[in-house]
Amino acid sequence: MSWFKPKKKTAEEESLELLNKRVFPGGETEKLTRSMELSKICGLKLDFKEAQFVYISTKLLFEIQKIKFDGVSHCGTTAELFIQEVIKFSKNKLSYFEAIPVVSYVLFGRVDPTITTFEALKIYFIGLFGSNEQGYDCDVIPFAMGEFGVEPTNPVPVRGVAGSNSYLQRLRSSNGETVNCKRIRAIKTGDANLMVDEYEVFDTKNILFSKIYVCPYHQRISNKAPKGFSLIANSSVS
Repeated sequence: MSWFKPKKKTAEEESLELLNKRVFPGGETEKLTRSMELSKICGLKLDFKEAQFVYISTKLLFEIQKIKFDGVSHCGTTAELFIQEVIKFSKNKLSYFEAIPVVSYVLFGRVDPTITTFEALKIYFIGLFGSNEQGYDCDVIPFAMGEFGVEPTNPVPVRGVAGSNSYLQRLRSSNGETVNCKRIRAIKTGDANLMVDEYEVFDTKNILFSKIYVCPYHQRISNKAPKGFSLIANSSVS
């Protein structure tokens, strides 16, 4: 009897496998059931195979946009552009208004009239990826008060929720060690009642040693680290 060692996966194959598990946690069952439902949502204008292609392509595109986001050279996308991409995935079988509920279902995983509108998608994408029409283009918010980053009245300015994630992933302790950040709540500060996100910061031994305050309603991600922290370079910037 001869034994064969399984072929070792390449780094690219392993990355694709991890991405697939991350995007489709329900595996093939998820792809099957969601694709069938998507076909119904668009009034059977897409058959099962077409609906499956649209579902898989849309979820992958959305995840890639989040992964590539750095707030500089990659700033995500808008609801308008994303809808247009989904229309292309359907080979132009879906109209603009037919694509909106499809995008809503793929992103949120449910049929809900309150989120099946362009306005709801627009707000969602701006919240996630930010906009050039809000806040400041700055490292420190003008006229902020208190210690930068560690007091809610002087939060770290970032671009969208994706910007918060990007900033916190680059954050390191004063000795260069990785930190883990857990979002606790959103709080209002100042006369403008601006919402600020509060995070607890843990060291590598899972010991709480600080809090960080971040405001995601600005035009870019700050390059400044709070006192007692440092920021590593953004490797995704090209």
